[in-house]
Amino acid sequence: MTGFQSKGCFRGTPRAALIALAFAVALPAVSVTPVFAQTAELPERVRAMDANGNGKIERDEAQGPLAANFDSADTNKDGAIDGDEMAALFARFRGGGGGAAPATAAAPAATSGTAGTDAPSTELSERAKGLDQNGNGVIDKEEARGALAANFDRIDADNSGGIDGAELSKFFGGGSGGTAVQVDLVREGGISQTVPVIGRLVALQSGPVASRVSGPVSEIRVSVGDRVKRGDVMVVVSHDRLQSESDRLLALVEQRQAMVAIVAAEFEKTAQEMRRLENLRRGVAFSQKRFDDVTQELAVRKGQRDERQAQLAQATEQLNRANIDLRDADIRAPYDGVVTERHVDVGVWLSNSTPVVTLFNDREVEVEADVPSDRIVGLAVGDEVRLSLDDGTIHGAVLRAIVPVENPLTRTRAVRFTPKFGTTLKAPALNQSVTVAIAIGGSRRVLTVLKDAILRPDGQPTVFVVEGNTVQPRIVVLGESAGNRFIVLKGLKAGDRAVYRGNEQLQAGQRVRIVENGDGDTAARTN
Repeated sequence: MTGFQSKGCFRGTPRAALIALAFAVALPAVSVTPVFAQTAELPERVRAMDANGNGKIERDEAQGPLAANFDSADTNKDGAIDGDEMAALFARFRGGGGGAAPATAAAPAATSGTAGTDAPSTELSERAKGLDQNGNGVIDKEEARGALAANFDRIDADNSGGIDGAELSKFFGGGSGGTAVQVDLVREGGISQTVPVIGRLVALQSGPVASRVSGPVSEIRVSVGDRVKRGDVMVVVSHDRLQSESDRLLALVEQRQAMVAIVAAEFEKTAQEMRRLENLRRGVAFSQKRFDDVTQELAVRKGQRDERQAQLAQATEQLNRANIDLRDADIRAPYDGVVTERHVDVGVWLSNSTPVVTLFNDREVEVEADVPSDRIVGLAVGDEVRLSLDDGTIHGAVLRAIVPVENPLTRTRAVRFTPKFGTTLKAPALNQSVTVAIAIGGSRRVLTVLKDAILRPDGQPTVFVVEGNTVQPRIVVLGESAGNRFIVLKGLKAGDRAVYRGNEQLQAGQRVRIVENGDGDTAARTN
């Protein structure tokens, strides 16, 4: 039968039957009648596993697929598998009914193509038919999902706009190297129980932007909803009066500079006279009275110079303030944000500190949640939590602060979280509702597997696990959902390579080759 599978003779056969036949091959060869008959005796070839000869296969005696699915096969939970339980296990893999197909039976006839050739069937498999919503016998582009959608153009070899069974078989057959699949490691990690708490988005930068000068509004350059960058001009106050004041003070500064220059020249003249008298101090022409008069005059000139320099500094400062007012007449955005409200119109007289617009920085936000006081004990700064927005997206966040003030009415405390927003379906809004998953109790270690790795061929959750260069189905028992993964209670172990892409067409024992996903990440993901 292995030879028939490699030639593609079973394509088009219902998936459950294929799993049953391949499962039978994975075990030691079994005579046809004993395997599926309702008998308490073990099949003759399986008896080789029965090391203690008690007529049952115990856990430490089971091998291969029987060991992997031991818990599912042991329906009476007595720690051993008898003939009836083995027959029931095979029946589940082959669809749950009917007699057994002999392990050496010929492959079913192809539903299309030429009899006696290796041409693959163009008919869709039972699982693939679930995607064929319009019933036209092919999977159209808008019907494709998962790996089919990602690789549609490659699979549609004839560019017909639809994928038939033959094209599926060719693509997932993977050539001589086996079926192309992508795998993810079953991993063990900590998980804790959480309770949802409703929070809201609060702004780190938000509020009215006010005028710093007085005057009439001459221009408004923004409207409600406009996004601005830091430094963008939003409102303009008339420059006329402010420019006139700046020009007046500039003239005053120039006047003061001229006065300083005159006084400085007079001071230098007097200082020169003083130096001349000092040179004559030992001569007969020296006059003490003249020397005293010049000394007094020099002191007066120095005082006049200092006064004029102080007046110049004062005028310069007044000019600087006038220029600042002129600059502030262009009211600019103090930070990046969105205009949420406009308070003035053209012509309105503004006084100093009059609000002109309200601005909200939607790129710098935090989440504030009122957490019940009895839940605070389990929280600490730096804890990571999950946030759910009302658009359905889930994001991470880090606890930044617990405000040490308790509301006596609600017995809650405000807790601030720093969100790590990735892709959202809509931009965050001020006071937007946010659901925060607060951890309660201690964490526990669990196994998890990607949701995409789960198949349900007959209602039983099943995962195909890569063993060497082939795959084997594992019936699993699942727990609750954990993001994009399921908690695994039974059937898998940490490190198992679970197929999550290309598993739609797999059969027990089928050769596979692990490939990289479309994003270039390694197929055996560990994160």
